[in-house]
Formats: sequence, C-alpha cells, structure tokens
Amino acid sequence: MKKLVFLSIAFLILSASTVFPAVTEKDLQDKQSFGDYEVRIYRNKDSDEGLLKITRKGKVIFSKEGTSYKVGIIYEDMPEDKLVKMGNDITGDGQPNLVVSHWSGGAHCCFSYYVFNIGKDFKLLDVIDGGDGDASRFTDVDNDGKLEFLGNDWTFGYWHECFAASPAPSIILKYANGKYRLALDLMGKPLPTVAEERILIKEIKKEQEDILRQVKKDMASVGQTDADNFAWVQDDVVIPSKVWGHMLGLIYTGHSGEAWRFLDKVWPAGKGGKDKFIADFKKQLSESPYWDTIKVSLEKG
Repeated sequence: MKKLVFLSIAFLILSASTVFPAVTEKDLQDKQSFGDYEVRIYRNKDSDEGLLKITRKGKVIFSKEGTSYKVGIIYEDMPEDKLVKMGNDITGDGQPNLVVSHWSGGAHCCFSYYVFNIGKDFKLLDVIDGGDGDASRFTDVDNDGKLEFLGNDWTFGYWHECFAASPAPSIILKYANGKYRLALDLMGKPLPTVAEERILIKEIKKEQEDILRQVKKDMASVGQTDADNFAWVQDDVVIPSKVWGHMLGLIYTGHSGEAWRFLDKVWPAGKGGKDKFIADFKKQLSESPYWDTIKVSLEKG
C-alpha cells in the first residue's frame, strides 16, 4: 500500500513538472527589421507554443509567449496589411510603429493587436482586444493620414443566442492621448428607411410568434423550455436577438433615442416586462470595454 502511494505521488510530481517543448530557433517563422529593431516570431507546431521577441541592437526589450503571432494583420490576404508595415507611422505622432497581431488558437477567438512605438523611445502604446473578430483591420477612415482600427464589439456574444446569430456592432477606434478609443463621431450612419424598418418589424413579429408557439409546446409536454438560449423570454413575452441587434446598431451609429422607440414598436401589446428587459440589456451592455463612451451617448439620447 505504501509503495502504491509513493508511486502515485511520484507520478503527480512528474506530471506537474512536465512542460511542452519550448520554442527554438528552428521554430522561427518570421524575422523583420527596422532601424535598430528586430522582430522575431516563433511557433512550435507540435505544442502550439508561440513566442514574440523584439530586440534593439541585439538586446531583448520585449518578449511574450502565446499561440500564433504575426507582424501586421493576422491574415495575409488582407490588402490593409501593407498599411501597417513595420516602421510605418500609423498613429500620426511622427514616430515609426510596429503592429503585431495574436491569435489565441481558439475557435473564432481570440484576436489581439499590439501597437508599439519603435522610434527613439520604445514603448507598447496599446493592446487592442479584437475579440472574436478575425476580420479586424487598420485603415484610414477619415483620410487624415492616421490609421483607425475597425472591428466589432462582441459583448453580446452568446447572450440569449448562439454565437453565429449574436449581434456584434461594428466599431471604429482612433488613437488619441496614448490610447485607442471608440470614435463615435466616425461611426455615424443614416437611420434605416421607413420601408426597411417595416420589413424588419414584420420579421421580428413572425419570429416572436414562432418562438412563443414553441415555448408553449415545450411547457405543455415537458414543463420547461430552452427558448431563452435563442431569445429573451419572460412568461409569454419573447424578444429575439434581431431586436437588440438592431438596437445596438442604432446606439453605435448615433441614434440612441431611436433604439428605445424601436423597442416600443416591437414589444407585444399589453404585455409587461419591458423594464426588466431594458435592465438586462443595459447590464450586458455595461460589460462592453467601450461602456464609458457608450454610456455618455445613451445619456444624451
């Protein structure tokens, strides 16, 4: 018995000390230089270990482990990749920059973008959380010679909905005062036409009826329903994701007041629960990394 315990402890110690093989020079995938700076990207395909290493005059000044790194935008076939070539000034502060993107290796997730100053002084300016957005990119939206970041806000991913149907409003981030910030002034769009809104409301009404019918069927047969996995459901009120998807679209394009008016139009006549939905919606929205800016916009209406 003592021998068995000893062997078990020995096995646990061995397991705890076992690590994946570290990256070596044979795992070097890319090497780029600008002035005194050199970037090296490593990836061990067997262990899925990656390493970003930045040196200046041969001395390591930054390194970070991860899964998959790339100088520029994570996908090479994006035409905007050339805009963030190592050494380009993308922030407009007159200093050369370096953009390195990282993919965590998960399904449709997660992407992040490291923006460095590689001029006289080396500095990590910001890390942009791209979330599940594999199509995020840098481009000059307002033709001012500075690159903005285009992506999505994934705060509502899986909120009463599967990921594929979860709304993720488009965002534009602009570099200002040492950080990339939500640029609501660049995100404005015209309101949908009356005809477009009518079509959307008709689609939502039909979806509400279909889901409510299924809810009642589930409750009658098994006494429960999983409808809240693909809609906000309370008693006999059903709000599908198209509703808050459209509301988010309005809020993020400068029409916060219209978002609440739209909710009034699709809310089932004579039914309660609207305050609860609004509270739940705002609570989820407050999880957004851009909540401080969005909150101000909501307060202005």
